Amino acid sequence: MMSSDKQYASCRGERAKAIIVLFAHLLVFTPTPTCGGEAANGKGRTGGHMKIETSLADELRANRDDSRKFSVIVSFKDSASVELLRHLGVEPTAVYQSIAAAAAVVTAAQIATLAAAGNVTSIELDQPAAALGPR
Repeated sequence: MMSSDKQYASCRGERAKAIIVLFAHLLVFTPTPTCGGEAANGKGRTGGHMKIETSLADELRANRDDSRKFSVIVSFKDSASVELLRHLGVEPTAVYQSIAAAAAVVTAAQIATLAAAGNVTSIELDQPAAALGPR
């Protein structure tokens, strides 16, 4: 009888170790969402974070028309990186120097290119904002 008790305890110990290893793996390797959540298709990842904000990713999935343009706010690591938009042939509609961001009207292909750029931190739909919600 003593032998089966030892086998049971050993099995339980190994199972507990496996669960701890699995939990640690999930904790370390699961991407953390940024403001926009974990949408998009895996493109534009940087350090486990998604660059394309959730509502924009939803719009991209819903509208497969390559010619459709989206009004977006693109955030950069530094203000000089706004030149990336001009390099893509996009003239920003507004540049926000204090927060290193720019508003622009871009296609889905340009969004994908921006998301792949290392100096882009986020891309989101340019929508009206109100402190108390929509009126």
